[in-house]
Amino acid sequence: MSILDPLLAKEVEEIASKYTEKKANEIEDLFLDEWWMSTPRGEQSTEKDDKFWKAFKTRLIVEILKNRDVGSVTLGFVTSQVLNGIINLGIDLTAYKIPVAILVALIARSIWDTLDANLKE
Repeated sequence: MSILDPLLAKEVEEIASKYTEKKANEIEDLFLDEWWMSTPRGEQSTEKDDKFWKAFKTRLIVEILKNRDVGSVTLGFVTSQVLNGIINLGIDLTAYKIPVAILVALIARSIWDTLDANLKE
């Protein structure tokens, strides 16, 4: 496992912030498209398919909601959690920076939507 580069994390967070105002389903479609476009031909496998990423997203959302401080969840917190999860998968962050940033936005938007829905109940 490699150490998270703070400059790369900040860059991913800045990219992610451009997507967080979209609806979660739109962000998810963008992520999946970008993931496949970023994967070099011949290296695309079904190992990290749509089903894998949905399970990864769900696991991180549950983990973040369980381990968050009382109050809001910031984009910076989500970024660090997602990047640590990506590093644990052995994915090269520099090669997949854009799709990972979109994944950060997707997870943040999903969490914020969940928290908003819980406040309205």
